[in-house]
Amino acid sequence: MAASQDSQYSKQSQITKQQHDDTTKTTATRPKPVIAYTVTLTGCGKNDKRYSTADAMGLIHQGAAVLAHSIQLAHAANNSKYDYQMYALVHPSANECSIHLPQLGYTVLIRNTPFDKQDIRQTFLRENIDKASCCGEKEFVKLYAYTLVDHPVAVVLDLDSLVLQPLDVFFDAIVQGEDLTQETYEKLPIHYNDPTNNNSNNNNNNNNNNINNSSRSIPPKKIDAFYTKDYNMINAFNHEVAGVQGGFLMVCPSEAVFDEYIDLVLEGNYVEGRGWGGKYGYFFGGAQVQGICAYYYAGLHPERGVELNRCRINSMVDSPFFEKGQMGEGKCRDGREQCEDCRETNLSR
Repeated sequence: MAASQDSQYSKQSQITKQQHDDTTKTTATRPKPVIAYTVTLTGCGKNDKRYSTADAMGLIHQGAAVLAHSIQLAHAANNSKYDYQMYALVHPSANECSIHLPQLGYTVLIRNTPFDKQDIRQTFLRENIDKASCCGEKEFVKLYAYTLVDHPVAVVLDLDSLVLQPLDVFFDAIVQGEDLTQETYEKLPIHYNDPTNNNSNNNNNNNNNNINNSSRSIPPKKIDAFYTKDYNMINAFNHEVAGVQGGFLMVCPSEAVFDEYIDLVLEGNYVEGRGWGGKYGYFFGGAQVQGICAYYYAGLHPERGVELNRCRINSMVDSPFFEKGQMGEGKCRDGREQCEDCRETNLSR
């Protein structure tokens, strides 16, 4: 069985590498900016009642292969002006499950948790950072994406993700830096708090789609990150402090930002029953990346990040409304009067 799996992964590797070589050619003839894509492995089935190590390994490599193929298609020569490099950020405890990832085109980077939890200064976070999430402190391995400073953009994805279309418009917005143009900004599917002022230039007759094409404001000075929020994780009327959805994050790599995150963790300003800064992260996983990224981009540095329409990117194809019997029944989870129904969004555009 092992030999058969090795053969399968080897064949997939040959296909993936050949496709990548065919689309990118050589940087000497046509240099392109290289986008970093990262996935994270924090475990390998050990001490997990749901999966054996063999099961975990199989699921990981299936997801990694499908994701790698979707990235390759999105960056085909006629689809994108950007090249790509895929990385697997692997916690030492998950190393066994990463052995076939290089065959699929991933560069494996073994990375431990970027801090010692015993150094966290506040007692509550120090004693609880490993609780109320799947991965505990190991979840912060995702933050190493910020250290990939040889790339203009890093995209953080979970292994159950698919890239359905080229992401060039987002890459353009980050790469342009302080030269961000109005034209580029207007192409971005931004989440707006007031979706009622529809753009008259939009010719789409689908009301769901019109909702998130509001007239654009003046572009920010610079965009360093894109993210979506997970409104399913919060109670009614708490939309302003919703967490960042942990399966997608697009950033401009920066060692300084990485260091700032670690300083925030070690400071330990996570208030019991309230979250980071006493505001962000009182939900499942809130003590980890989902909460601290919301604290960073919505609380500390709102000028650096842009929240995207979660029906257009990182779509969960979920209902936007509170269910019957819930507080806020029938209302939009994101606090707006109108909200796009992601179950009806056409993702082919």
